[in-house]
Amino acid sequence: MKIVLLVASFLVSFITISQKSYYFSNPLPLEEIKLTKVAAKYYGTYSSIEQPSHYEVDENGIALVSTNISSVSREMVRESSKYTIRNGFIHGVLKNDSLPCVLKGEYYFFGVQNREIIVGKGSPNVLKEIDTNGNYLVNVYENGSYVPLKISFDAGKFSIAYFDYDFETKLFKFIDDQESIQESEYELVILSPSEKEVKRLLRVGMFGEEREFEKK
Repeated sequence: MKIVLLVASFLVSFITISQKSYYFSNPLPLEEIKLTKVAAKYYGTYSSIEQPSHYEVDENGIALVSTNISSVSREMVRESSKYTIRNGFIHGVLKNDSLPCVLKGEYYFFGVQNREIIVGKGSPNVLKEIDTNGNYLVNVYENGSYVPLKISFDAGKFSIAYFDYDFETKLFKFIDDQESIQESEYELVILSPSEKEVKRLLRVGMFGEEREFEKK
């Protein structure tokens, strides 16, 4: 029994250590210039009934806008000088601004908007164009390397496809320049493809299923 448990433990450890995470040393495609925004004809607000958040695409770049629902008790409003309620709005949550609120039971509920910059000022991510048909790569910066995601614009729709590969993928085997870094629980592989290899990657497909958002 001890031998079986030992073998099982070894297999689990081996599988864990064998896990690979792939990153790119440079933003893709290599030859394209870094952009701060997409073409103006794609500007707009894009949303989906399957996701409460939405994307804003404009001259400032691309932002993901979501709303976090928070609450504060009636007792806290009464006892604290920080919060006041007037005409269905709560004051004191945001500096120099108020938010619509709803009283349910003993709590006032309100939504606080969160804006995450995907591409634009303050973001380390790099936007590059794949072609002139509305397809781009957003190279998401992570610890000195990049993970690409594909965004596309077509007929009033905005779609996102995330970098995706199988557990034991051979997809990147043809890339000559690879650096392997062994971490405690996985192997980190930094890919440095040539422009020719990048074009091959884009052809064979390295992205998962697209998620679509409609223009408002």
